[in-house]
Order: sequence, then C-alpha cells, then structure tokens
Amino acid sequence: MMANLTEGAGGLLVYNGTEYQDYGDTSGTNDLTERVAVKIIYRIIVPIICACGILGIVLTVIVLSRKNMCTSTNCYLMALAIADLLFLLLFSSILADNQFIPDTKAYYMYHIYINYATIFMHMMLMASIWLTVMLAVERYVAICRPFLAARVCSVPKARIFIIFIYVLTLLARLPNFWENEVVTYYDMFTNTSVSFLESTELSDNVKYMTIYPWVVDGFITSIIPFLLLLGLNARLIWEVKKSTKYIQRNLMVQQNSSSVIQREELQITIMLISVIIVFFICQAPYVIYTALVSINRAQGLTVSPGFMVFRYITILLLTLKSAVNFILYCWFSEKFWATLKKIFCYDHCLMLHK
Repeated sequence: MMANLTEGAGGLLVYNGTEYQDYGDTSGTNDLTERVAVKIIYRIIVPIICACGILGIVLTVIVLSRKNMCTSTNCYLMALAIADLLFLLLFSSILADNQFIPDTKAYYMYHIYINYATIFMHMMLMASIWLTVMLAVERYVAICRPFLAARVCSVPKARIFIIFIYVLTLLARLPNFWENEVVTYYDMFTNTSVSFLESTELSDNVKYMTIYPWVVDGFITSIIPFLLLLGLNARLIWEVKKSTKYIQRNLMVQQNSSSVIQREELQITIMLISVIIVFFICQAPYVIYTALVSINRAQGLTVSPGFMVFRYITILLLTLKSAVNFILYCWFSEKFWATLKKIFCYDHCLMLHK
C-alpha cells in the first residue's frame, strides 16, 4: 500500500504508511469555504511566495559571496540562505504532485521521492532555525561581549559552527529515513514491477512515535531555540536602544570613522533583530501545530476539520519565512543594498559597453 502524507514523527509533512493523500487534497474537511481556502493557499499563494523567495535567495547568495561581504555574520547569513533555498526548492518540487496520473509507475515513484524530499525539508528547516540562533548568539557576543568577540566572531569559527549544525541536523533526522522502506511489487499479468513505500516496525512503535516528535520537533526544533532567541533578542533590543542614543550624540559632535563603524554595526544588529522577529511570527504557528499534533496522537484524538486550514497556513508562513529575509537585508543593510546595486550596475554597464 502507498504511504500517506500526514503528521507523523517527522513533523508537518511525512507519511504514515497507509495510503497516499495529495498535498493539496481537501478531503479532510467538509466545509466548502475551508476547501476553497486550502486550494487558494496551496495552489496560488504558496507557489508565488516560493518563486519570489527563490529569486530573492539567489540574489542574496550572489551578494554575500563577494569578498567585501566576507564576515562571520555573513557566513551565517549565507548558510541560512542556502538552507532556505533548498527548503523552497524541495517544497516547489512537491507542489507538482497533481501533475501525475494516478496508479502509474511515475506516480508511485514520485510518492517515494516526496517521502525523502520531505525529510530533507525538515532537515533544512531545523538547520535554518539553529542558524538563526547562532546569528543571535554571534550578534550578542559582538555587542555585549566585545572583548570575547575577537576570539569567537571569526569566519573560520563561523564555518565550523555551520558544519556542526548541519551534521547535528542530519543526525536528528536520520530515524525518519527508517520509518518507511521501498517495496517492489511484480505484477505477472502485466509483466511490470511497481515500487512503493511501506511502513516499517519503527513507524508502528508507539513509544517512538510519541517520544521522538516531542524530543526533535518539540524541544530541539521549537522550545529550546525559541527560548534562546527570546532572551537574546530582548537583550539585543535593549543594547540597540542604548547604542542609538550614544551614536546620535556622537554624530552631533563629530563625524569620524569610529562613529561610522558603530552605525554600521547598529544597522546589522537591527537587521538581525528584524530577522528574528519575522522568525517568531512565521515559526510560532509551526510550534503550536506540532504540539497539537503530538497531543492528539498521544491521546488518540481525531483532528477537527478546521485544523486542515491551520495546517496550510502554517506551511504558508514557513515558506514566507524562507522568502522574506532578502527584503530585510535590502531594507536594513546599506552595505548589502550598495553591493547589490554595484553588482547589477556593473553588469549592466558591461552590456552597454559591448
């Protein structure tokens, strides 16, 4: 039997080993308004956000890859952009689920692909969460512990932390690969073989399906990073208020290189605070969603029809989080915006010269 797209141990988008359900399927609700809302969110709004997000992230990667943009903060921003880009690319490929004819070999193979693509999506989602935490930590050290910043806030150390986060993310999601297995069925009448997913004993293990989501989706992906970001962001906002007053007084007295550098650091901090705020707004529904799913599973409760709409709003906000950072970089960082204009103005001038 085919595997079903539902809320399993992997979080938002995994399989439960019974039968396949379309990502855009609205059979979970009988209300016409809810079905229309799901279709609009999933088939119209989400693809537009994905397309704009991919374009914005590609531009972000181009800008951050320049030599003059090579800082520890930008290393984290680059890693975050790559994680968000992979998330959106994988999710965009899943949006083509209604293009396959049911009960064909391609249809079944695509379902297998979706299973593993979903796991990698959750990996990228977890990586982006902890990269955001590391951005907040790095900025906290740079602003609040300047004597420690010279040793901690360096490009080599940032790259080590980034690799460490990606490795831990892979290890945390490894069990998801063992929840289902690919089984090949040979039909003697048609002389063809069809491969599909079948649930393993691990996915039927009640303790695993109860404990694993709470540990990975609950604590590691949600509660711990949220508490860290809440505390760090509050401290950063406090420091920004003090720094703003100091820089304003300093600029009124004299214009020097020290004041300019301080103003640039302040802009970077404000930009990262805005990134964290957007993270909270877009990620909070995901935390609530995973908590409700885990509670329902533990108590054996059924999900109400309106929960379908909330599920797709959660998916919408996750894609929005991955897409909106480019706008924040352009809005708050003068250096980012100036580098972006320089890149494309230079290319444009070369084309005109030719």
